[in-house]
Amino acid sequence: MKKRRGATLVETMITMSIVFTLTGSAILSWDRSQLRAREAVAREELEAMRLAMEMMYLDTGLVMHSLSDLSSTTPPAQGKIRYRMGLNWPSVPLDPTKWRGPYLRRPLKTDPIFQNAYGYNSGNNGKSAIHINSTEVGSNGIPYNQW
Repeated sequence: MKKRRGATLVETMITMSIVFTLTGSAILSWDRSQLRAREAVAREELEAMRLAMEMMYLDTGLVMHSLSDLSSTTPPAQGKIRYRMGLNWPSVPLDPTKWRGPYLRRPLKTDPIFQNAYGYNSGNNGKSAIHINSTEVGSNGIPYNQW
């Protein structure tokens, strides 16, 4: 009887399919964990900006014109009255003696998920005034722009 020295084509194909399946599953798992990590950073940044916005409001009685006002080392010249927000809501002078900024150590320019600029809807004084500019659904089932 002849001894077999190598694997047959079928055995090789089965082994390769098992290796490819395991590799594919590991890559998908790694991608999901990377996305969850970026989402966690985005949530923390959103909360930090919202807290900074609230601190600025409590100090000055006004909200900022743009997100860059939160990380500015000098007080902005003007702000907006919080409960009179709308398309043409007026700007009012900001009292520089009430300014205790910068409220953020560094400007948060882009979200870590899509690398787009964070959105600031100055017409909304609620939680979603600062948001991610995407309607895609996050891993928690909620669209990013509603976080």
